[in-house]
Amino acid sequence: MPDIVELPPRRQDLFGAVMEKVKRRVLHIAVATIIACVVFVVAVVYIANIFGYSATICMVLGYLPQAIATIRTRNTGGISLTAFIMLALGSIFFIVQGCMTANWPLVIANTITTVCSVIIFAIKIHNDYGRKRK
Repeated sequence: MPDIVELPPRRQDLFGAVMEKVKRRVLHIAVATIIACVVFVVAVVYIANIFGYSATICMVLGYLPQAIATIRTRNTGGISLTAFIMLALGSIFFIVQGCMTANWPLVIANTITTVCSVIIFAIKIHNDYGRKRK
């Protein structure tokens, strides 16, 4: 087995200095990588929130006209009861998921659509089953 070669003191100092520079460089690269990853994750979350709030606006603006028209005219003849029940249930499930994941655009949009669905559902039930009794 070969003996460990001892460096002369002057070379040991030089080797130690080089190793310290390498350690510092590796540490700087590691810190920069961590910072870059954090910035990337924050940017992705920020962009995801922009898409979420945009979807909220689209959902509400797409759903409200139907709800307003149904409330004003009380005409529910062209509305499928099964479809509205499924839409309301889907909205409720999205509210639960949004609360569990703290996804507030999802909660906001689906709370509004659930309220609209319940109102339209009540009008639909009143129109369909209230008229049969008369």
